[in-house]
Amino acid sequence: MEIRPVKNADLGSLVTIFRACWNISYRDLISEEVRASMDIDAATKLLTPAANPIPGRFTLVATKDGADLGFASFGSDSENPELGHLFSLYVAPKSAGQGVGGKLLSEVISTLTKSGKPDISLWVFKDNPTAIGLYRKFQFDLTGREKIDERWQIPQIELLRKAITR
Repeated sequence: MEIRPVKNADLGSLVTIFRACWNISYRDLISEEVRASMDIDAATKLLTPAANPIPGRFTLVATKDGADLGFASFGSDSENPELGHLFSLYVAPKSAGQGVGGKLLSEVISTLTKSGKPDISLWVFKDNPTAIGLYRKFQFDLTGREKIDERWQIPQIELLRKAITR
């Protein structure tokens, strides 16, 4: 498996992975109405910035044998620029459980740490134990903050990974 920076040409693949996650992995988590609203056009609009990162924002793609398996977008936390922030991490459902998410998350942590942002925040759906379990394995802890994004209409919780000092 290779982890590489996103290319503009990856946009279609990002959209495919994202929509598969929403319609397969999140089927019992996000309402049918919200999932239906995330059609190809909406997903393309949402993910265009990920495929065309601006300075200080990054997207990595996991690939194997020419197939894109997942992606992660990250950069500075908009609420606290001192922190790094994981905006999204999606793994194609057919590649779930194969270490793709862990490899992407390791690269995100490494890249943010090297860029001077070793403390990293993220928001995750509160009722997504698989994702929460992955983040907890990488020393992300609950902050106690919760929100409901009007776009997704379900609770999210914040996790924070403090730099590991020795």
